[in-house]
Amino acid sequence: MVMPSQSPRSRSLGRGLNRGRRRRPTWRPWAVISAVVAVGLAWVLWPADDSPQPASAAQDTAVASDGAPQASGTPAQAPPPYAPSGHELQATPSLDRGPQVLAADPPARTAPRVPVEPPAAAMTGDFGEAMTMLGRGEFVEGRTLLSDLLFNRPGALSPHQAQMARDRLTQLNLDPDDDKHDGLIYGPDTVEGDTVAFDYRVQPGDRLGSLQNDVRVPYRFLERINNIKASRLQAGRNLKMVHGPFHARVVKSAYRMDLYLVSPENGRRVFVGSLPVGLGESNSTPEGRFVIKPGGKVGKDPDNPNSHGPSWRNPRTGEFWEASDPRIPIGDYWLALEGLDPENQDVTGYGLHGTDDPDSIGDQRSMGCIRMRDADIHLVYDMLFEGHSTVEIVP
Repeated sequence: MVMPSQSPRSRSLGRGLNRGRRRRPTWRPWAVISAVVAVGLAWVLWPADDSPQPASAAQDTAVASDGAPQASGTPAQAPPPYAPSGHELQATPSLDRGPQVLAADPPARTAPRVPVEPPAAAMTGDFGEAMTMLGRGEFVEGRTLLSDLLFNRPGALSPHQAQMARDRLTQLNLDPDDDKHDGLIYGPDTVEGDTVAFDYRVQPGDRLGSLQNDVRVPYRFLERINNIKASRLQAGRNLKMVHGPFHARVVKSAYRMDLYLVSPENGRRVFVGSLPVGLGESNSTPEGRFVIKPGGKVGKDPDNPNSHGPSWRNPRTGEFWEASDPRIPIGDYWLALEGLDPENQDVTGYGLHGTDDPDSIGDQRSMGCIRMRDADIHLVYDMLFEGHSTVEIVP
C-alpha cells in the first residue's frame, strides 16, 4: 500500500514542499542480498572471452583487401604480398582502370601483379650495382647494365626487380620533366658516352623530312625532343638526333609494350620504356614478328586543326565512322602491322591504335588489335618508322 507521503509529485512542487524536511531511506536488505547473488551467478555462468560470439550486423559481410566480398563471418584477408596493377582493385570502372575481379574468379585477361620484395633483398647483385650507378648520375652506364639484364640474361632479375628496372628506365629515357637529366631519349640534351643519341649541326639545305630517313626516326619525334618545328629549321643549329629505328615488343601475358633501340656500336638492345596495352578478346591478338607496314601509318596532325586521323569500319557490324567523327572507337592514330614470319605473312587487318574505352587497357576486349591510351599511341606513332620499326608479339 502506498502512503500519501510517497505519492508522486512534480519536480517543482517537490522542491517547494520538502524544503527543510529529511526523507527517510527505504532500502531493504533482501534486495541487496539478491543483487549480490545475481552478480555472482553471472560471473560463474558467463562465457569466457575465447568462446564463439554471435556476429554483429557490421561483421556479417567482411570485405577483403581487393574489394571482393567474402562469406558471412569470415574475417577480411590480409593484403596480398604483391603490388596491385591498378585496374584490378576498383569495384566500378574508372577512366583508366578495368572491371572488378572477384576473389572467387580466376585472374584471367588481366595484367599480372608483381611480387614485392624487401628493399634490401631487391638491391643486390648487378641490379643493385646498376641502380647505384643511376643514383650516382652514371645514367648511360646504369641504363646499359639494366638493359643487358632485361634483354640478354633471362632469370637474372626477379619479377619485382624487372619491374623496378622498367619503371626507372622509362622515367630516365622518356620523362622530360625530370630535373636530373631531362630525359636521355626524350630531352634535348645528349649525354657523354650515349651510343644511341648524338648531336648534329644543321647544314644548309637540310630538312627534317630528309634527316629522318638517315636515322629512321620520324621527323615528328625529332621535333618533339628538340622542341622545334620542321618549317623553322635553320642552318647552324644543333639538333639532338637518335639512331633509329625504334622497335617494340608486346608481352601479352603482362599487357605491356617495351620500346627499345639497337646500339650501332655493339648491336645490343637499349631499353627505352614500357607502356600498357589492351589486347584481343579470347587471346585473339596474333603473335610473331611484324613490321610497321609501309604507308600504314595514319594519324592526326596536332599542328593542323583541320587534319583527321583514320576512318574505320567495324568488320563485324559494318558500322562506319568518318575520320572526322570524334566518337571513332580507334582514336586518332593507326599503325598497320605486316607479318614477317612465314606463319603470319598472311595476317592482315591488325595494327596499333587508340581507343574510346580506356577501361580496356590491361584487358582483352579488342577484335585482335593492340589498343593504347591516347597519349601513349601518339608517342608510339611519332617513334615508330614505317618499313623499319618491328613489333614482336610474344605470349
